[in-house]
Amino acid sequence: MKRLLPFLATAILATACGQQPTTSSDKKPDTDTPSAAQPPIITQLAVKPVDGYFVKNNIKVADSLTFWIIDNQKSFDSLFATAKTLSTPITTPDFGTELVIAVSMPVTSYSTTIQLQKAEINDQNNTADLHFTATAGAKNTYTITPLWIGSVAKSGLKTLHFFNGDHLSRSSDITQ
Repeated sequence: MKRLLPFLATAILATACGQQPTTSSDKKPDTDTPSAAQPPIITQLAVKPVDGYFVKNNIKVADSLTFWIIDNQKSFDSLFATAKTLSTPITTPDFGTELVIAVSMPVTSYSTTIQLQKAEINDQNNTADLHFTATAGAKNTYTITPLWIGSVAKSGLKTLHFFNGDHLSRSSDITQ
């Protein structure tokens, strides 16, 4: 009996820890099927510089960074004038296929540059993120209205998000 007891205990333990039979309700769902929610596809947004313009003197810019979306020549001409010099090329936007994006700041006596740091588009929802920064340089004896102008293809764009650095400053829906 003493020899039989350890053998029985081992057999009971092995049976208790063995694999249970599975039923159809115990089966796990297949994980190989693709999920409905795909991660967004973020790509670089093509932005063309629009050179040779300045903010007209009758336009007063109030915010630290002011963002404009311009979709026609009349609006563009009401805001900007050409800076005609021998060395400055003038870029003419094509409002049939492009939106013009302009970023400006209030008048300053500091040499200030506005730069587009990053421009990306989410290809799933056609939302573009444009990140801008402004850098102030040396003090001048004259004043300027800092300005950056560029254009993007308007086909398919639904929303533009404008960032001052990484801070969302403005979100605009595009109507076409």
